[in-house]
Amino acid sequence: MNTIKKIFILFLFSISIQSCFSLLNSDQKDNYKKFIQWYWMYIVGKDMYNYRYEYCAKSFFTTDYASCEGADTITRGSCIDSSLEKSTRKYYKFTSSIEGNVTFSLHNLPFPSCCGWVYATPKCVFAYKENLRVDTDSSASYIEEGQNEKSCETSATVSTSENSFRCVSILSACTGDYLFRVADGGRSERDTISGSYDSTLPTWSSENGIYTEIEGKVLPLIGDEQYTLISIGFPFTFFGRTYNDLYITASGFVSFEDQGLTSKRNSKIKFSDYLFLDDSSSPVQMIAPWLSRLKVDCSSDVQYITTTENNKNVFIVQWKNVYAYYGGSYISDHNTGDLRLNFQIKLVEGTNEIQFIYGNTSGTKTGSSTLASIGIKHFGGSRGYMDGTTGSSSGKHYYDPTTEFPTSGTIYKFTP
Repeated sequence: MNTIKKIFILFLFSISIQSCFSLLNSDQKDNYKKFIQWYWMYIVGKDMYNYRYEYCAKSFFTTDYASCEGADTITRGSCIDSSLEKSTRKYYKFTSSIEGNVTFSLHNLPFPSCCGWVYATPKCVFAYKENLRVDTDSSASYIEEGQNEKSCETSATVSTSENSFRCVSILSACTGDYLFRVADGGRSERDTISGSYDSTLPTWSSENGIYTEIEGKVLPLIGDEQYTLISIGFPFTFFGRTYNDLYITASGFVSFEDQGLTSKRNSKIKFSDYLFLDDSSSPVQMIAPWLSRLKVDCSSDVQYITTTENNKNVFIVQWKNVYAYYGGSYISDHNTGDLRLNFQIKLVEGTNEIQFIYGNTSGTKTGSSTLASIGIKHFGGSRGYMDGTTGSSSGKHYYDPTTEFPTSGTIYKFTP
């Protein structure tokens, strides 16, 4: 349907509905207005998924007075599982004893919303300038630079000074739950990448060992589909290219490139398929010990550390107690079952060896499974995929977490 026809349909619909507009109740009038706005977005081709957040962010009603004075105190490592009523604002007071970046990450738990015909509970996070006492009457100039008061952002990264505080607020358009994590911020810019792609697959092997939990830095990942850029601590070569940093995701994999991470995920593609796909919208240069639909909540986290083992520097990423999704659609956050998983990646300096190490699981699942894939990938498809449990580079292999999650202490190695 071309644009002229779309506009003509909107015009006819508007004329027909205006004649009985006065007979509609307030909710029907609101829905009519939303429909007109949404259809206009359809005409101009704007992304509906993003527009719903922008629309809701600008649809707040007058909130009751609230202040950062006397608000709950949060620090690095804080994680909050709470809820807010429609059109309310919650303040937190962040205190820092050290210098460095910090990220405030927010995850909206889906629920039938007040913002039209979509399942979402838009809540926005705002970080304010250091050492300013803020309330609902404060000027927008109090908001730290780099944030837009007219948009609905779910994360904010700011720098902190020693022995400082800053106010942080969560603004809610709709009644619903949220998860809120405070952690050290990742890198904002990439380091230099060198070398040329080499599609030669490494040697695969497996052995039994001991899963040793790390106590590293907690990443600002909360909910699902989030990622952050982190420094490895040494140069690491993967399929011919040498990197000093990588992207760590909440979805059970890391990637040395941002392809497929920055764009909205195609909801028709399972996460586990990304290991096998060969297209511009799928991640590449990826290491995936358990690539699946996972969620990080306040009972779990993703950590990393650069340490020394056997006189070699080793970079470790750990997914601790992450929640596996079951028996629900994409928009259902509270799926049945409470199965949680533990696993790690190790990258070894010099040898460029990759290790997958698996820990214990806890809880059970009910309903259908969310399957996972395990392996490494270069360009994708048959050009650079290796299954993590067999070393095969052909066919597609999916794993059920209840029956096929590797036993605790299992180690898969990829040695160039």
